[in-house]
Amino acid sequence: MSVGSVPVETVPLQTAALGARLSVSVHADPAEIEAVWRTLETEALPAPFQRYDWMAAWIAHVAPTIGQTPLLVLGRIDGRPAFLWPLGVRRRGFARIAEWLGGSHLGYHGGLHTAEAIAALDPATVRALLRDIGRQHRVHCYLLTSQRTENDGLADPIVAALPAARSVNDGYELTLAPSFDGILERHSGKRKRKNARRKERMLAEAGDYRIEVLPPAAAVAALADLFAQKSRRLKAQGLHDVFGDPGIPAFYAAVAGTAQPGDDAAIEIWALRAGGGAQAYSAVSLRGGRVTGMLLSFADGDLARASPGEILIHRQIEAFVARGFETYDFGAGQERYKSSWADRTIPLVDTFLALTPLGHVQVAERRLRAALLGAIRRNAVWWERVRAFRRFKAKLGDDAEERD
Repeated sequence: MSVGSVPVETVPLQTAALGARLSVSVHADPAEIEAVWRTLETEALPAPFQRYDWMAAWIAHVAPTIGQTPLLVLGRIDGRPAFLWPLGVRRRGFARIAEWLGGSHLGYHGGLHTAEAIAALDPATVRALLRDIGRQHRVHCYLLTSQRTENDGLADPIVAALPAARSVNDGYELTLAPSFDGILERHSGKRKRKNARRKERMLAEAGDYRIEVLPPAAAVAALADLFAQKSRRLKAQGLHDVFGDPGIPAFYAAVAGTAQPGDDAAIEIWALRAGGGAQAYSAVSLRGGRVTGMLLSFADGDLARASPGEILIHRQIEAFVARGFETYDFGAGQERYKSSWADRTIPLVDTFLALTPLGHVQVAERRLRAALLGAIRRNAVWWERVRAFRRFKAKLGDDAEERD
C-alpha cells in the first residue's frame, strides 16, 4: 500500500483483541488530518512535541533535507480518533528505518494516545500493526528513541509492546509545589538565594537588567541570536552545530512565528537582558500544566561570570509557580543546572522492532552504540574525559585556523 489515507487491514489485526473495532490509516501529508490531529492534542495525554504545529513544521522544513518520508499513523477505535504515531522513514545504507519525527531537537518522542487507546492497545495488537505498516512500506526496522515509559501514570503502549533499552540520556523533572519558597527549601535554598542576589547585582550594575517573555514576532527575530549563542558554545565544546543544519532555523521560526501566547504555547521564548544586549535565552513548550525545557543559551563576555542562564532558569521557575504550572521538565540530557533543581530523574528508553535480517543488523548496531554511549554518559569520570578531549580538539582546530 502506498502512503495515503487507505485503511490498513491485516489478518493479525482482525484476530487481535480489538478486532473490527480498530481502524488505521497512514498519511504522508499532515494537512490531510490536521483537524483530527488538533482534536487529539486536546483529548490525548499531554505530549508537548507531538502536537501538529511541531510535526508539520518538521515535515515542511527538515524532513526533505534528511531524506525522511512522513509515515503518520492515525488510529480510530469504534470510529473515534484514539491515537496518532508521527513516524518518518529514511534510508541508512541499504536499510529503510522508521523513526520518530523530530530528531534530537525534540527531547521526548512518542505518540499521541487517549486513555481509551492506552487501555485498549494490547502489545500483540501494537506489534501486529507496526509489522503490517512496516512491510507495506518496505521498512527494515523501527528505531524509536527517547521515550517515556509512562504518561500520567499510564504505560506507553509502544514501549510496553517492544523490546526496550535505556536511552543515552535521562529526563529531569521538578514539581512546582507547594510554593517557590518551598521549592528552594528542597534544593539548597539558602545558597541559591545568596548566589542569585549576588549575580543579579552584577547584571543590574551592567545596566538595563530585565527578564521578558518575547511575543511571536520578537521571538522569531531573537532566534538568530539564540542560535549564534548555542553555536559558539557547541564549537567550544567540540560538538557538531546542530542549529546550523539545513532546515533547522526555519523549523523553529515556523513554530515560534505562529505560537499562540498563553499557558498552552507550542514555544515560549524568554530573554534575559543586561548591559545593552541579550545575555541568555530560554525556550520552553507548555502543555497541560507542564513546562518542558527545549533550549538554554548564554552569551560570551564579561557578564558570563554572572551565570545569566542559571539566573534566567531561577526566575523562570518562580514565574511558572506563580502562573499555576505543576511541573517543570528540564528535558533530556544531563546538565549541572538540571541536577541542582530536579526532584527526580526520568529514565528514557529506546524501543526496537526488526522486520528483516538487515533490520536485525541495524537494531543490533544501534543497541550496542547506545549502550556504550550511555555507560560513558552516566560515568562522571569518563564523561569528563570525553568532554575534555572534545574541548582539546576544538582548541586545536581554532589554533589551526589562526595559523592559516
